[in-house]
Amino acid sequence: MGGTRRHGVLCAMCIVMTATAGCASATAAAVAPSAHGAPAGCAAKPVTITVANNGKTMCVTTGTAITVKLSSTSGSTWQNIKSDSTVLAPRADPRPALPAGMTGAAFTAARPGKAVLSSIRFACRSGLAPASATAKNAHPCGAIVSFHATIVVERD
Repeated sequence: MGGTRRHGVLCAMCIVMTATAGCASATAAAVAPSAHGAPAGCAAKPVTITVANNGKTMCVTTGTAITVKLSSTSGSTWQNIKSDSTVLAPRADPRPALPAGMTGAAFTAARPGKAVLSSIRFACRSGLAPASATAKNAHPCGAIVSFHATIVVERD
C-alpha cells in the first residue's frame, strides 16, 4: 500500500511539473544578466506578472508598478502572493475585483535590491477528497504547485 501511494504522489508531481513547464508566453519578459550581474533592459513601465513568468527573473526600476495575476484551471486557487523583501512595497490595486479563480497582488518597486514573489496551490480541487481521507486538513492528491518570480529592482 505504501509503495502504491508513493508512486501515485510521484506520478501526480510529474504531471504537475510537466503541466507547468508548458505555460503560455510571459506578459513581462525575463531578461538576460548583464556583465555586472544585474539583468539588462529594466522595465520602467507597469509590469504584469502571470503564471507564465514562473521561475523567471525580471528587472524593473524604482517606482515601477507591479501587478501579479495568477489564474488556475484546476479548480484549486493560488494562496496569497507574498514578497520575501521590502524591496517591493504592497499597494492597493485600483482595478475592480479579479474574476473567480484568479489570485492577485500589487506592488511598487520601492528601492534597489531583489525580491522573490511566491505562492502555492494544490494540484487538484479539494472537492476530490477520497472517502479514506480522515484528517481534518488532508488534501486529496497531496501535490503542491509553486509559483516564484524574482524581481530585481535597479535605481531609476
